Order: sequence, then structure tokens, then C-alpha cells
Amino acid sequence: MADNILRAKRKQFICSVGAETINGLLDELLEKKVLNQGEMERIKAVNATVMDKARDLCDSVIKKGPLACQIFITYICNEDVYLAGRDRTSHSYLTLPFPQLVLFPQTGSFCVLIPMALT
Repeated sequence: MADNILRAKRKQFICSVGAETINGLLDELLEKKVLNQGEMERIKAVNATVMDKARDLCDSVIKKGPLACQIFITYICNEDVYLAGRDRTSHSYLTLPFPQLVLFPQTGSFCVLIPMALT
């Protein structure tokens, strides 16, 4: 499920993400063992632009499956207000039981939060 969401939002992510979010995502994905040190360093070194890094990172995570994609999406929802389409000053959103779908009517965007066990 999360991999399908990330595939669907891939272009939006590539066009919208900033360098700070990419670096934070790389750190998070390394910490959660989605990426290893070599993969993280390769993404940083091989790609000249933020968009290239975003494309490489997104494609690498999609290949790793739904759990990796969920970690990616959760980080975006929690850490990047703009990219998640969320206005933290507004409480006008709808939440449903897990898996949790958070809808933001002002922007038409959403995040899906799925409970997961990390080892």
C-alpha cells in the first residue's frame, strides 16, 4: 500500500523536496536500516542536483518495498509541513482508525499512517 502511494506521489516529491528534507530522509533511512552507509553516500555523491538526489532516493526506497516506503512517507508527514501538504496551524483535518488516513481538505492532500513493528 505505502509503495503504491509513494509511486503515485513520486513526481510531486521530486519537484517539491528541498535539500534539508533529502538530508533528513537519508539520515532517517540509514538509522532505520532502510539504506546502508554505502547507499546513502552513493545517493549524495552521484547526483548533482536536489531533484536528481530526490529521484534516486525515491526509486531506491520503492525498490525496497512497502515497509521502506512507509518509513519514508512517515518521515515526510512528520517533518516536512510543506511537502506533506499540511498546515500545522490548522486543525481542520480528518483522521480515521489505523491504518490511519489523514486528509487535509484545504489542499486536497493526504498522508497514510500504517502501524508497523521495527526491529
